[in-house]
Amino acid sequence: MEVAVFQGGVHIGHHSLAAKKELGKILSQSVDGRPGIWKTRVMIKTKRNRFRNYISVEVAVIIGVLASFKLIENIQLAALVAGSLFILSTLGILAWEVRFNGYQRRVTFWGLVAFLFLSALPIMGLRLYFWGVPWAEVSFFGLTGPFLHQASNHLFLVLMVCFFIDSFLENKRQLDAQLLKQEQE
Repeated sequence: MEVAVFQGGVHIGHHSLAAKKELGKILSQSVDGRPGIWKTRVMIKTKRNRFRNYISVEVAVIIGVLASFKLIENIQLAALVAGSLFILSTLGILAWEVRFNGYQRRVTFWGLVAFLFLSALPIMGLRLYFWGVPWAEVSFFGLTGPFLHQASNHLFLVLMVCFFIDSFLENKRQLDAQLLKQEQE
């Protein structure tokens, strides 16, 4: 990621190499004998943070879920495999996340907890309890299986948004720390 600090502000962006060179030439040119407006150019390297890795894990889980329904003829068995993938990935990410200081202040932690206890585990429990009953006929406190599955999809999307929020905040924290370090030098 490139950060250009101008006299009038900061520009953060991703550009092609040719565009970067051209922008540098334009901004470095003098105007009326005054130096160009280019004040400083700082290269900021942000690491791929763990929240992006969590997104990658969940994309792989979705591919695994789709594959299980394509490859396993028994729908209940395919649903069992799919549910297991969701539970294992959520537990794995949760176990990884709690290793970091301040994990309880991150929306990712609470998104994982909500998805696990309000969606993945209850649906897996219902599927096992009502084994042999078509999912469309399953009802729990008046909530049908398809409704619960749709609510689970929404919770999963909320979890993905949590990953994006924490990824953005982590990148911002890294950028602020590096800019502060540059200012102190």
